[in-house]
Amino acid sequence: MWENLDKFKDKLKYNKNLIDEIEKEQTNFSKDLAELSRIKIDFLYKILKVGFDCRNKGLEWIIHMLWNLGQKVLYINLPDFLDKKAKIFLVERAKFDQ
Repeated sequence: MWENLDKFKDKLKYNKNLIDEIEKEQTNFSKDLAELSRIKIDFLYKILKVGFDCRNKGLEWIIHMLWNLGQKVLYINLPDFLDKKAKIFLVERAKFDQ
């Protein structure tokens, strides 16, 4: 009976160490995910500012991506080559198509 108890304690210790390891990895993955999200958001803001649209929806898809990531899009984030009316139109169209 004591032999089974010792095996159980060893298995319990092993499982606890395994859980600690997995939790540490999860923390690292969470940090990595947060960093990747920040990089993605920065990238989207940069391509929006320069007006780099590579999809059929023009700059709208970038605005939608930023909104979906919980970000705000201000007129200052839009390309400088657009005048105020064009910026307003672009944001309103993106709202309409969302």
